[in-house]
Amino acid sequence: MFVKKLVEKASIKKAVGNSVDGLKASDVEPRLVFHQGVPSGGTKFAYDNIQKILALSTKDGRIKLFGKDNAQVLLESREAVPSKFLQFIQNQGILINVSFNNHIEVWDIDKKLLIDVFIVKEEITCFSVLQHSLFMYIGFSNGNIAVLSLDQEPWHLVRMKYSIPLLASYGNSTEESDDTVVTHVLPQPAAESQRVLIIFKNGQIILWDIQESRSIFRTGGRMLHVQYNETKKVSSACWVCPFGSKVVVGYNNGELLIWSIPSLNTGNSLAADNSSQNTPMFKFNLGYKSDKTSIRSVKWIYAEGRASRLYIMGGSGHAPSNFLQLPLISMK
Repeated sequence: MFVKKLVEKASIKKAVGNSVDGLKASDVEPRLVFHQGVPSGGTKFAYDNIQKILALSTKDGRIKLFGKDNAQVLLESREAVPSKFLQFIQNQGILINVSFNNHIEVWDIDKKLLIDVFIVKEEITCFSVLQHSLFMYIGFSNGNIAVLSLDQEPWHLVRMKYSIPLLASYGNSTEESDDTVVTHVLPQPAAESQRVLIIFKNGQIILWDIQESRSIFRTGGRMLHVQYNETKKVSSACWVCPFGSKVVVGYNNGELLIWSIPSLNTGNSLAADNSSQNTPMFKFNLGYKSDKTSIRSVKWIYAEGRASRLYIMGGSGHAPSNFLQLPLISMK
């Protein structure tokens, strides 16, 4: 249709200039109206397990959605910037995209529209959504943590007054600022609204009581480096227990450790305030350390009544993440 119209316009013998019958710029302005298949350069994934929608962000700043019955949609914002983090607000038809310019985009999946952009001045280093809620945590390179709320009618992000400053969670630090970057903020399973696990780049792990606004448990960190006589940085982490009593942490030197965390549901609650430990409960030997391959991603899949699975992906910053191992671990 486009070619036919172009030929018809070009065959007209009248002057083009300002003639209404001439070929206009809008007639030959190519633009994307539909995209089929998987785009190249995928970087981040997100999945709504209730509405069964998969989101894939690309290096050029686009987001491709895959839904039921082979439904596909390509989302494009005015500023084509790659994603740092991508996550659904489950069963709300809302996708949150954090870009590398520290803009937080709110996409309405049903309308296929970008409905809000929240601009953050600080450098965002981690992002997580509180399950079954419209609240989310964002961690910064300066060690502070902020809380955002997604308000409705219309959908828009609001920064809450509640925050977790570095001085309160980590305490006075003489370490380099790069070591106290917040890499993960993980709401504790079965206590999401009460506790959150904060992991810093140097390996320090803090369990934070939200209502009391204080640290109630810590592990890892500098003592871990002394114990193993090696400096390592956190590169990935996730829970490996449905009750929030175990967390697995991957490091840039290829190590993978499981740490025990006090939980409200497993009987290993705190014996004393501000208690601590510096010995991991388990250390994986997967071959990554011998190659100094950073653990770039860990994903735990819970299988009730069967062995749970931990997906591990390694790779350096200069090479694709093409290493994958699947150990079966018991979380009893």
